[in-house]
Amino acid sequence: MAVQRGNDKIVKLLLQRCQDCNDKDGDGMTPLMYAVMGGHEDVVRTLLGNAALVSVQDGQGRSPIHWAVAHQHGAILRLLLENCHGLSAAVNAYDGQGQAPLHMAIDLGFEDGVQMLLMYGADLGLRARKL
Repeated sequence: MAVQRGNDKIVKLLLQRCQDCNDKDGDGMTPLMYAVMGGHEDVVRTLLGNAALVSVQDGQGRSPIHWAVAHQHGAILRLLLENCHGLSAAVNAYDGQGQAPLHMAIDLGFEDGVQMLLMYGADLGLRARKL
């Protein structure tokens, strides 16, 4: 997949051919999630420019924001947060293990991530859910 390899030129070509950038695979993963996980900032930017959804969740309940935090990709996390358009639900969404992105960032010691999430509306009052 062009997204996983970080090939922005091919991603742009596919998007011109009307490929829906929000299609999910068998695991519920979208191209944006794969680009985030791979740290491909240019591809993330391209997908966001083509209406990729930041709030969509995969089969584990994780959003692209969760994946950016899990891989500690600060620049990509900032891009995603800038494209949430004030949707606190996207910033505060729980994954399938009952963790919001802020919980993950704290657990990982991802200081920059904690700061960004708080700046973009992460709720300090959220408690991790035990499932």
